[in-house]
Amino acid sequence: MNHLRKSLIFAVILFLGFASSAPAETNGLRLLNASMSGYTDVVKQLIDAGADVNITNAEGQTPLLFASQEGRTETVELLLQSGAKVNHVADNSAIALFMASQNNYVDVVKLLLDAGAEVDKTVKNNSNSLIVASQRGHDKVVKLLLGSGAEVNKINNDGATSLFMAAQDGHLKAVRLLLKAEADTNIARHDGYTPLLFASQEGYTKIVKRLLDAGTAVNRGNNAGITPLMFASQGGYRDIVKLLLESGADANAKVVQNGKTYTPLSLARMYEDSALIELLIQGGAKE
Repeated sequence: MNHLRKSLIFAVILFLGFASSAPAETNGLRLLNASMSGYTDVVKQLIDAGADVNITNAEGQTPLLFASQEGRTETVELLLQSGAKVNHVADNSAIALFMASQNNYVDVVKLLLDAGAEVDKTVKNNSNSLIVASQRGHDKVVKLLLGSGAEVNKINNDGATSLFMAAQDGHLKAVRLLLKAEADTNIARHDGYTPLLFASQEGYTKIVKRLLDAGTAVNRGNNAGITPLMFASQGGYRDIVKLLLESGADANAKVVQNGKTYTPLSLARMYEDSALIELLIQGGAKE
C-alpha cells in the first residue's frame, strides 16, 4: 500500500471513529458509507470489528447495493466474500444486479452473477437487468446477462422488451446480441409500437435492416394504425423506405386522423422530397 493510500485510509478511519470500540450499529452505518465510497480497507476493518455486512439504512439499502451501484469492484468482492446477500431488495425495489447493469459496471455484474444473483429479478416497473442494460446500450453487460440465462422476451409494465428498448434508442450492438438470442421482434408495447416502428420513426437504418432480416412484421402498425413505412416516409428516411418496400411494405396503407386520410405518399409530399416520392411510386404507391 503506498503512502498516499495509507494516509487516506487513516484519515477515513479517524473521521469515522475507531471501529473496534464502536457499537455494532454505529459500525454498520459507517460500513454503508465506506462501501459507497469504495474504501475497501475501511470496509474490511469494520467487518472484522463486527459490523453487520447486511445492515440497511432507512430505505432498505445495503452496503452491497451501494457498492454495486457505484462500481466499487473490490468492495463488492469483499462484501460478497463476507456474506452479503446478493439478492436483497431495497424499499424502492432496487437490487444490486440491476443497479450495476444500469450503470455499466461489467466486472461488478460478473461478480454478482457468479455469487448467485437472480438474473431476472425485477424492479418496480417489472424491468429486469437485461431490459435496462439494453436500453442503455451496455452491450458487454447484455452479453453477460444473456449468457447467464436472462429472459430475452421479458416485458416491463409498458409492454416493452429488451429488444424494444435497444431499438428505441439506436443501440445496434445490443440489438444484434438480442436477435442472436432469438428475441421476438414482434412483441409490441401496450401502445402498439414494435421495435421496427420505433427504429423506422427514428431513422435507425441498420437496426431496421437487422429487424427485417429477422423476419419482423413489416406492415404492423401501432394502435393508431401508423405503419413503419408511414413513419419512414414522414421522416424522409429514403434508405429505410427502400428497405421496407423491398420487404413487402404496403405502399398504399392508410390511416385516418382528425378526419384526414394519410398514406406514405401523402406524408412524403408534405416535405416535397421528390426522390422519396419517386421511390414510393416505384414501390407501388398510388396517387
